[in-house]
Order: sequence, then C-alpha cells, then structure tokens
Amino acid sequence: MTHPRLKDAHGRPIEPGERIGLYGGTFDPVHNGHLAAAVRVTEAFSLDSLLFIPAMYPPHKKKIAITPFEHRAAMLQIAVAGRPGFFVSAIESERKGLSYTVDTLTRLRRRLGDGVDLFFVIGMDMFADIGTWKEFERIPELSDLVVIERPAHDRELMQEMMGLYFSDYTFEPVQNAWVGKGNKGRIHPLSMEPVPISSTRIRQMYRSGRSIRDLVPSGVEEYMNRFRNVFA
Repeated sequence: MTHPRLKDAHGRPIEPGERIGLYGGTFDPVHNGHLAAAVRVTEAFSLDSLLFIPAMYPPHKKKIAITPFEHRAAMLQIAVAGRPGFFVSAIESERKGLSYTVDTLTRLRRRLGDGVDLFFVIGMDMFADIGTWKEFERIPELSDLVVIERPAHDRELMQEMMGLYFSDYTFEPVQNAWVGKGNKGRIHPLSMEPVPISSTRIRQMYRSGRSIRDLVPSGVEEYMNRFRNVFA
C-alpha cells in the first residue's frame, strides 16, 4: 500500500519495502549544504526516498524567532522540485506543542509501517547534545540513526558520545555501525566534507542586502524576495 500523502515532484509515492531517509531540521532557510548532505546519505545508504521534515516548534530554539512554518516548508518544496525521491513532510505541523524527534519518529513508523527501513539523519553537533533530547534512547530503535561526521575530526567525539549515551552498543565493522543488544537499534557514522554554509549566516547576508543566490537552491532567493517582509 502506498502512502497517500507523500509524493515527490514527479508524483511518485513512497512504496512498502523502501529504504527511507528522514532529514529533520529548521531549514530557515534550506541551503545547498542541506542538499549536499541529503545526496551524500542517499548515495551511501542506497535510499529509495528521503523526507525533509521541517520542525514546527523546535525545542532547542524556543527562545529564538524562526520563520513561519509555511514559508520554510514552501522553500523546501522549491528545493526538492525536479529531484526524484526527495519529499517534504509536514507531519510536525499536524500536532500542537514542541516538535520532539521521538514523537515524530513514532508517528512516522506507525504511518509508514514496519515494512520500510528508516534512516534518521543528524549532524555531529546535534548528536553531541542528544542526551538532552526527549527519550533519546528510543530513537535508534524507531529508526537507524545516521550521524554525519567531519573526516578525521569527529570519530573520537563519536566514540565518546556512544560511551556516554549508548554504552550498551557495540561497533560492528562489517555493518560500519554501532549496534544495540539483540540487534535492536543501529547508529551509523558517515563521513562528509563539511559545507561551510549556515542558515543563520544566510539570513544575515539577506537582511544586509547581499545576494545569497549561490548558497541556496534555485528559486529560494526569489521566494524570499517575494515575501521580503517575512524575511527582513
């Protein structure tokens, strides 16, 4: 049974048995670094689909003003247009309250079923703070966790975080993953050269009148110009 709500820019729905990447974040705005990470994960894990999941009310940014959800989601739709297999999910806009990852993964697992393999993508900076996340221990059990590392920089930090938060996991070289007892939960390190772009810097540049065209997917700057009062 296909998923009725999720279709990519070519109208292709997610099918049972697929390998699906889940890429959450604020995406304020989406930029080329986000797309580079999405492509890297898709290729490394032979994913059939990848869902961008913009946060509605991210807990770690409760005191920071963020662009309204509908604009961030619209920019993501522009970014994935023409990219087969890339989707945007508005699942975090469907409920009230803060956007906790464990709740979103629980709903996605229930919605997509057990017949799909899920891979939730985060950066090392986020993984280093995972101990502050709601019910973080359950996250690798709901979806494989893919932690993007900087080559030759983050492996020691990864090992430190595993010992601190997932001490019962064992590294399995064949899988290139940390695996929980009884094969319950997997955490994959994935090396990637960092792309020196941040959404914060892009917003600063835009507000100062500088072009961000080379930093964001085609059409995103034009969208921001159309709603300049929102991004000013």
